[in-house]
Formats: sequence, C-alpha cells, structure tokens
Amino acid sequence: LDTEIPSLLLVGAYREDEVPGTHPLALHIREEERMGVEVTTIKVGSLDPSNVQSLVAEALGMEDNESAVKSLSSIVHNKTGGNAFFVLLFLR
Repeated sequence: LDTEIPSLLLVGAYREDEVPGTHPLALHIREEERMGVEVTTIKVGSLDPSNVQSLVAEALGMEDNESAVKSLSSIVHNKTGGNAFFVLLFLR
C-alpha cells in the first residue's frame, strides 16, 4: 500500500456465476482484503416483473396503458430472467 495515496475508488463489474475464482479481478479483490483494504461489494440482482413492465412500457411509449403492456412484459421477463442487459437487448 502507498501511504501517500489516502483513498482509491476501484470499480469492477462482473457476473458472479460466470467468473471463476481465478479471474484477475477476483484475485485482486482477495489480495486487497488480505492486505486489510476495505472492500465493499454490491450485488445487483435481476429485475422483478414490475421493473420489466416499466421498461417495456417506456420503450413502447405506453406508460399510461398498463394493461396493454402487462402480457408482453411478462413474456420479456420470462425470456430474459429479469437480467437488465438482456431485457434492453430484447427490446431493441
């Protein structure tokens, strides 16, 4: 550690189920923790059906017509598992 650097923000993003423990970011995080560095982990889960419905409604410009969007958003949620990246990709 460099004591002349009072703080550092490092942001790393990955899909936990797709990155092995030998991945460079995972190794780096473990090393930082070993050295006593405070590491904050934020886990982002899948979108729930109501969040997907909001995205679908906004994408279609139908925010005021919930009933028309509900069945489509249910299909989108089922196809994507609520993964925000896949939802947006699906809507393209």
